[in-house]
Amino acid sequence: MSADRVFVDLSGVDATSLKGKRPKDEDYIIASSVQNRIEVAVILDGMGGGAAGEKASEYGGKAFVESASLSKLTSVKSRRKSLNLCIKAANLAVDNISTEHKSRSGSTITAILVKRGKKGSIKWAVMAHVGDTRAYRIRDGEVTLLSQDHSMTGEMVRAGYIELHQIEETHGKNVLTMSLGGPDELNPQVEEVELTNGDIIMLCCDGVWGPLHTEQGMEVKSLSSIEIANEALARGSTDNCSILFWTL
Repeated sequence: MSADRVFVDLSGVDATSLKGKRPKDEDYIIASSVQNRIEVAVILDGMGGGAAGEKASEYGGKAFVESASLSKLTSVKSRRKSLNLCIKAANLAVDNISTEHKSRSGSTITAILVKRGKKGSIKWAVMAHVGDTRAYRIRDGEVTLLSQDHSMTGEMVRAGYIELHQIEETHGKNVLTMSLGGPDELNPQVEEVELTNGDIIMLCCDGVWGPLHTEQGMEVKSLSSIEIANEALARGSTDNCSILFWTL
């Protein structure tokens, strides 16, 4: 396991990042408190083949979390505005790597922020997302996808040409339509999500969901991140395998 690619400072979080069959681990995971009773979990997948993909995911993640710690998050409107700015901060951090290496660098990012009440209840939750890392909610054994893939195959799903489980066998599955580090204006998915105590958030990269999201939906046979990452590898994943479970 790539211990230097996972930073967890939150109770209820179990996270793993495995290099898998890749020469290096370009994923990055952070889970920590950012403000008074506001917590965040974020996963990033640096672009394979891009300049310093492992730096892109790490620096982009750290920039997002640092920006979130300074953001105004008191209302739905302020959260939407602030998290768009957090994504811009992450984008700038990755773009700076591209400039440094004189070659395009990039990363996905998927983040969930949760505000807790004084007794631990959940007051609100919001997601910020760019790329094809994913956020799922697990409630009473039912797994629900919260994020939308910003990819060629994601567009095909939304247009009704293919189903989610067909992405892995479809040409263009690795072609992103939006990612951190590009010169284009980003239009991230920033929206409130309905969460309650007892729910489990699962964040994972395409190296995990690719082989595990079947026609029956996302198969989660265990709530152990290392077991699920190894299951993805056993089913043929050739990518880094990173996954986070967050029991709320």
